[in-house]
Amino acid sequence: MSNLFSKGISELRDKLIDSSRRNKLISYKRPSKSRNLIIIDESAEFIYDYLVKGEGIFKFKFIPEPAISKKDFEKIDKKINEYKKELEEDSKQNNNESAKQLQFKIANLESEKQELQKKALLTAEERAQELGYDISKELPEIDLNSSNVDEKHIDDSLQTLHYPNEMDKILTVIERDARAIIEETGSNMLYLVLGLLRWKEAKNSEQFNNSPLISIPIVLNKEKRANKYEFTLEYSGAGIDTNRSLAEKLNNDYGIILPELTEELSYYDYLKEVSEAIKLQKDWSLKHEIAIDFLKFGKILMYQDLNEENWKNGTPLSEKNIFKDIFEGKEISESAMFAEEYDIDGDKLANKIPIVMDADSSQHSAIVDVLNGKNLVIEGPPGTGKSQTISNLIAALLAEGKSVLFVSEKLAALEVVHKRLDSIGLADFCLELHSHKSQKTKILESIKKRVEAKYNDMQILDRTIQEIEEKKKEFKEYIDLLHEPYGALNKKAYDIFWLVERYNKSSEFLNFDVPNANIYNDYKLSSTIEELKKYQTFLKEYNFNTFYWKGLDIYNLNFVDTDIFIQTLKSLKNYFIQLQIQFDIYCHQKSRQFSENLYSNLYLTA
Repeated sequence: MSNLFSKGISELRDKLIDSSRRNKLISYKRPSKSRNLIIIDESAEFIYDYLVKGEGIFKFKFIPEPAISKKDFEKIDKKINEYKKELEEDSKQNNNESAKQLQFKIANLESEKQELQKKALLTAEERAQELGYDISKELPEIDLNSSNVDEKHIDDSLQTLHYPNEMDKILTVIERDARAIIEETGSNMLYLVLGLLRWKEAKNSEQFNNSPLISIPIVLNKEKRANKYEFTLEYSGAGIDTNRSLAEKLNNDYGIILPELTEELSYYDYLKEVSEAIKLQKDWSLKHEIAIDFLKFGKILMYQDLNEENWKNGTPLSEKNIFKDIFEGKEISESAMFAEEYDIDGDKLANKIPIVMDADSSQHSAIVDVLNGKNLVIEGPPGTGKSQTISNLIAALLAEGKSVLFVSEKLAALEVVHKRLDSIGLADFCLELHSHKSQKTKILESIKKRVEAKYNDMQILDRTIQEIEEKKKEFKEYIDLLHEPYGALNKKAYDIFWLVERYNKSSEFLNFDVPNANIYNDYKLSSTIEELKKYQTFLKEYNFNTFYWKGLDIYNLNFVDTDIFIQTLKSLKNYFIQLQIQFDIYCHQKSRQFSENLYSNLYLTA
């Protein structure tokens, strides 16, 4: 491995792994109040087993608000007013004993009213304590094998520390943000955090980090029932992995190997292994906390992929051409910066590409370059056919029996390409591995659909391809004909057609044929144009009010009268030509006679 390659890989890996306190996987802090759903008095082990291993669905439970109504206060106020009226009467009658008793009753009612007011203003925490809930941030350690286990610790509800309205608001915000992230990135970033490692980076430091140990990818569902939204939580089905950011940090800084989280381990089994790994570290501890939050794991996976040791069983990274080009550089000519556009009909490879969607020559040429093993970048503004080109390229590679991995930062880009492939019947050859479609059940259903699917006979496809090839030949002959030069002007037919189309509206005013157009050369054409310009000038300057045809109306003539009129005009034209000839002969004779007489007179004079 060259030093340049090794340095490039090392620098890139350093950028991908964030071991600072900015990373929530290293130093976790609960989300803001609007997204901070507090779950209390539950068994972490039961949640993990029920959600992941049992694939159960959790509902959410709120803290019931104090059952105090406005009528309760009104009843007390009414009683107090009654006693006060009686007290006034007793005072007038100097009935001191009765007055004392009434004052005592009024004081008791005032005290009762104050207690009700306090109860009405209880926070969710105070109300939960009043009802006997354990409101500690840490979940209690529950022995699930005990016969005395409380039903609330093994039911399908997660107890929150919120009143109903507040709980619904927080869940609405989380569900909305989770959906927005999936739509934007195609990835589900919503996790249920179980268990934290409390540790500090320096022995003398007073600052502790709290790092998530188990992060379960979850889906928050919202369903409307009886004019009210109800929320449920379930395991997304995606893989559950060790906190790799924490593992790298502990290994690099302390030589501690964080245990691998496997499917066989229960929640407490895994925490026991973590506890064993950190037993020599002073002041480090485990916390049984729970939270619902958004986490990012994508970059740590890339960090691991760029580790040369992980490629021992395959081709080393340093021997992969694309990586060598990126980190060591590659000399390219200036012409290579812009792709060549091929003669699609004449290129052998281009003709064999199974184009499944419309493609122009530049898109077709890009596919040819990829199939020839070139690495390239296709760029262009929206609507220029990039996703169309990708769809054609995927289809072409599938036809060669190759697998294609199509990735994108935006979910919309993935969906556009999938929609295009679906529209041409290739959706069954696409396995979607993003968002909720990466769940195990969804993938298994997708594979089952493909196994059981039936497809058209290949002979039908071969016949269709043959018919298309024949049509292509016809079109090519027509295109070649349009590109052949015509006449003495040596212009291509399609250039002539565009010129004719440009002056198409002129045919309303000019209707004539050009005899022997094929013998027109550049000089003849320019001369004709000059004559037409002179005619145009004449039209602008001539006073048509003095024209002898002025006032003639031919619009009401029927087709018979029109034919007679044309024949008459042709006859008049012939008469005019004859008359012109006779006039020219007459003028010539007179001119000749005048000349003879002139010469005779000159002779006699001399």
